[in-house]
Amino acid sequence: MNSCVKGKQVRVSSKLIKCSSTTKLLKVLCMNLCGHIRIQSPGGRNYMIVIVDNHSMYTWTLFLKEKFKTFIEFARVIKQVQVSMDDGY
Repeated sequence: MNSCVKGKQVRVSSKLIKCSSTTKLLKVLCMNLCGHIRIQSPGGRNYMIVIVDNHSMYTWTLFLKEKFKTFIEFARVIKQVQVSMDDGY
């Protein structure tokens, strides 16, 4: 990295993790809730939640009309994934 770019950095870059720190699906999830987005989606949704499984790096993106429904939708997706895991998928 050249000195000009490095001098403009506010903080040190984090190191890339080359392997998963977990051994099971759904053990560690990273989530980010975005919104209130001024421009609605065609379905009238103003919020977005992104869920990433740390083991598989599989990502779910959910669009929400109301922020308070975040946990309800999160629980629905996790239950759906757990059922599909029990079915052998």
